[in-house]
Amino acid sequence: MTKDDNWKELFRNHRHLLLALKLRADQPARIIRCLGDEQVVLMGSAAGGARQSKRKATEHEILSAVVTPETKMSSEELTALIKEARSEYPKAEISGYGPAPSEFDTVGVLLGLAGSEFIAEAGEATSSKPVIAALQYSPDVSPEALESACQAAAQIPGLRSVVPLPLAAGDRIPLEGATTSGPTDVMVVSVLRHFLPAEVRVRASWAALGWKVAQMALIHGADELAGWSVAESVAYSTRVRAAARVETDEVKCGVEEAGKVWAPWLAVEEVAR
Repeated sequence: MTKDDNWKELFRNHRHLLLALKLRADQPARIIRCLGDEQVVLMGSAAGGARQSKRKATEHEILSAVVTPETKMSSEELTALIKEARSEYPKAEISGYGPAPSEFDTVGVLLGLAGSEFIAEAGEATSSKPVIAALQYSPDVSPEALESACQAAAQIPGLRSVVPLPLAAGDRIPLEGATTSGPTDVMVVSVLRHFLPAEVRVRASWAALGWKVAQMALIHGADELAGWSVAESVAYSTRVRAAARVETDEVKCGVEEAGKVWAPWLAVEEVAR
């Protein structure tokens, strides 16, 4: 894909299967890192952004805690909430954004918007912590904008994952100029996987794409699967509802159906880079 511009024509013509085949020819097989919704807890403003916030307590071990500030929350108040998360969920990776970035295990940033061109949002990383970057894109996203987004992402120190998110999450209420098609969603994944550094994962978000499109994204280059996370929290308002809820057993089956190898989400002490 880097040797010629043929992939750009495939993208513009929505030839997503041919893009996937080009990616397969150029990229090694990858183990898929997965996180089920029952392993995630949302705290702070993130709790209003998705359906997990109202679920009943389960016996599943929490591996990810998303902690984001409420309106006008001070650094001290956010730090106290993070400490509460660490105490209650000792095995969880704490991710978030706000006035206390050094307190998190991973920090979420908004990379920008890819439409007819790329409009950057994230400047330099706000801390020395690993970074999860959300990339929003419109239905008319161009291949050139995605190239520019990948170049910008590669400059972020400590970048761990990029999460492509359509302007409108899910497909329950189509919004003109914001809701994307399935072919566009999986093509964005293919381009990101090819142009981002090998050590940076590309996440398919079933909270934004729906479960079936997220599963198909595995064939198009996604090597990470999860639902609502810090990426969705930083990209969408708290009124946005997740498109799907998927737990670990279903994730495992979906990965195997796609012909991929599944790996569990690692606890925080195991993911230090």
